[in-house]
Amino acid sequence: MDAVKQWAFALCATMIACGLAQMIMPRSNMEKTFRMVISIFFLCAVLSPIVLVSPPLRVDMPQDGYSQSQERARAVEEVAGRQTIEMASRSLEQIVSDNLAQRGINVHSITINITVGESDTPRLENAGLVLDIAHEEEGGAISKELESELGCPVNISYR
Repeated sequence: MDAVKQWAFALCATMIACGLAQMIMPRSNMEKTFRMVISIFFLCAVLSPIVLVSPPLRVDMPQDGYSQSQERARAVEEVAGRQTIEMASRSLEQIVSDNLAQRGINVHSITINITVGESDTPRLENAGLVLDIAHEEEGGAISKELESELGCPVNISYR
């Protein structure tokens, strides 16, 4: 019922505005065009309830929607964290491998241990290498050099 009152008020206001505009307009060759514009304006006011009806915007989010989105966000964060650690580990393995390859040292395997602390920051714990037995004499120097480069203990074993 309130909508009908608003429409009737808008219609009356439109009629008054159109009447005033016609009285103010001077007589000239634009009179026919002006009357047509006023007629279209009044027609729009009459048809506005029919043309401008729009459904109310309603967004219903299920009660558990927020908790589901939180769970998904945590899962994505965990996957991203694991992938970051894996990429960092592979990168460090490549650095160590390249360093030893430049010295002509054959590496059988490289193990990089990265842990995540309480503040969710990754930390390089240690590195492990398996080298040829022929490089056993150089092991101490290699270990110290890699420890200073990586900033973590390096354990070397031989095969």
